[in-house]
Amino acid sequence: MTPRVPARMIIISATQQKDAAGDPWVFVEFDISPRAHDSDGVMYTAAAPAERRASADGSCLPFATERHALERTPSRGFAERTGLHYTARFRLPNSYYTGMSATLVPPSLHVSYLVSDGGRARGRAKVAEPTPFRSLTHPTLRYELGAGFYDAGPDATAVRSQEAILAASAYPSPSGPPHGPSPATAPQFWGGRPPC
Repeated sequence: MTPRVPARMIIISATQQKDAAGDPWVFVEFDISPRAHDSDGVMYTAAAPAERRASADGSCLPFATERHALERTPSRGFAERTGLHYTARFRLPNSYYTGMSATLVPPSLHVSYLVSDGGRARGRAKVAEPTPFRSLTHPTLRYELGAGFYDAGPDATAVRSQEAILAASAYPSPSGPPHGPSPATAPQFWGGRPPC
């Protein structure tokens, strides 16, 4: 049995692109230490892409376990060496849970390779942020705020049109207003929706 060596990965750049079908891809340039044995390549694996379903409720949920995330993933292969760094292009991975759903692992790149002493090095590095508001567990904010979590704030009782209510409680947009609340308001899950 070959000894396992922890690998240290440094992500130099990670850029996202969309293909003709609209599916997100990631192009990653990274460096590793210890160095890989010259005759063998660096094998990479990433979690399967997020499932986009017809219903918004079930779309982009993280995988329950690492096994589910890496099972039948299309995002695996050998990284190409370009100069001193390695490059890989793969579908944007989804996040997944470890430790009995206690820890959310963000979209990451896993590498495995042989080192000069005959051992196998393994490492993991984050390539993107997890999809916001998609969780298989209850957010800790609900426990911290208690019943106040459901309070929409002092402006919730104002008379507004249905369009204004929907716009105020929209999913946060990277561009911010007028296309939706700014990402800074993302922790306020309920946005500007009226109380029950």
